Amino acid sequence: MDTIFRNTRITIPEISYIGKKEAFNELQKSLPLVAWDSATLEGYNFTYPEVQTILSGYSVGGHRISDVEEVKGIGKGWFRALEAIKNEENMTKTLICDINKELSGSFSIEPGVFRTDSSVNGGGTVRTPEGTYSAPQQGLDELWESFRVDDPLEQALLRFPFMALAQFFFDGNKRTSMMTLNVDLVRMGYSPITVPGTKTYEWNVALTELFMRLDAQPIIDLLGESALVHR
Repeated sequence: MDTIFRNTRITIPEISYIGKKEAFNELQKSLPLVAWDSATLEGYNFTYPEVQTILSGYSVGGHRISDVEEVKGIGKGWFRALEAIKNEENMTKTLICDINKELSGSFSIEPGVFRTDSSVNGGGTVRTPEGTYSAPQQGLDELWESFRVDDPLEQALLRFPFMALAQFFFDGNKRTSMMTLNVDLVRMGYSPITVPGTKTYEWNVALTELFMRLDAQPIIDLLGESALVHR
């Protein structure tokens, strides 16, 4: 972990424990909300009812087809995360690749494939208001295998900034990281987490700190404030 974070002494917030069944039900019933959060944080201008409509299999007007497909992909990614929780799947490279494939199938260069496993070169850069972050270009399999934290809750929360900084995939990394975080949390019985779309400014500030200063504390703090059970 210390190969990618600059601050290794990160304060972990308290997350509400509500039990595995309640946590799963909370995430499942809130799927349109968490999908709307994801889309809004990525800058897409969909209303909550529009996202509900799209996830129900219907179309909406006034948006580019590619944007609608991205919202559908967000829904598919969350459905795959729910499936992983239900089937008690281990947190493996295969699982995160599956989630990313479902999520980014309509827009990524090579969905569900680590950048270093692809025949396509590039990727791994993130633009922020303060400059561009460049992720590791080699050794992504070793980096994935190296992530070990003794405390399960701490590991779940830190997996988000770890995966965001690693930029394992060509696209959809933050969304994949959020879905992966929730697989860990829910199967341990903790409340699901999704940063509200109404906190886009705070989200962008925290991400800038993460990418430009390798400081994970602001994003961890924001995640700690964003338990679904409190919304």
